Amino acid sequence: MGINYKTIYQTVEKYAQEQKIKISTKTKSCNYDPIEATIYIHRNYVNTKLGAIILLHELGHSQQTIPLYKVKSNKFINTIKMNILHYEIDAWERGWVIAHECSLFDSNILELYEEYLKQRLESTTKYIKALYTSLTNAEVISLYEGYTLLAYRHLGVNKVGAKVGGIIGPY
Repeated sequence: MGINYKTIYQTVEKYAQEQKIKISTKTKSCNYDPIEATIYIHRNYVNTKLGAIILLHELGHSQQTIPLYKVKSNKFINTIKMNILHYEIDAWERGWVIAHECSLFDSNILELYEEYLKQRLESTTKYIKALYTSLTNAEVISLYEGYTLLAYRHLGVNKVGAKVGGIIGPY
């Protein structure tokens, strides 16, 4: 039958409101502003598959408590790059946990997860390629996998995907 992404979008939007996070469609980009507690999402994405996935990801950012640029290292530039990657992958992982909290799962969980992973991979790959312009495709994949494991550990998820304390997903 397929997934009703409009319903998913509205469910995630309601979750955001319950968390006191505003959603603004008056923008051309998609991001979360922690100072304003607002998710900005392009109006063309409202009630769409991509919009639902973006909302989950940006809500993941809303739950992050670690400052992005708190860095103490001699290798300052590379450390900032690593922090940005970790920050992005962590937001994707937190977004998937939020999907569980919103009870978005039915018989279409694998289709939803496939779409979520597809967007996560595209987004994260763009960050990796932008930050590490000299990497080969194999190095990008290796770096992506490495940071994914770091994000899992940060969330208390083991390598097969069982979240410590309850939530299980096809990670």
